[in-house]
Amino acid sequence: MSSLRTRTGRVGCSSRRATAARRPSSVLSGGTYVSTNHAAAIDALATREIHGVNLTGSPSRAELESLAALADAGRLRVTIDTEISLAEAPDALVRSRAGHARGKTVIVP
Repeated sequence: MSSLRTRTGRVGCSSRRATAARRPSSVLSGGTYVSTNHAAAIDALATREIHGVNLTGSPSRAELESLAALADAGRLRVTIDTEISLAEAPDALVRSRAGHARGKTVIVP
């Protein structure tokens, strides 16, 4: 569901298993891969000098501090796929579940 600029940045992220299977290959050595569905194979990523993080719905203080540090350093960039109204949310959910979203969907007033 979400991906970050990994060729120009140093962080990759995914919340869909299908995407997660492909995304780590685009994270550069020395970068960080974040998964929200435990798709990050921490040991396998470490062999490629990539820091893997499996972020859960109840992140630990250490996980949040790690993400905050990346954001403060300008190394965390979230790709916005689309901005929509609340009325468009059901269609956006269908699009996301079908695997067509290429970033976060932001609901705006």
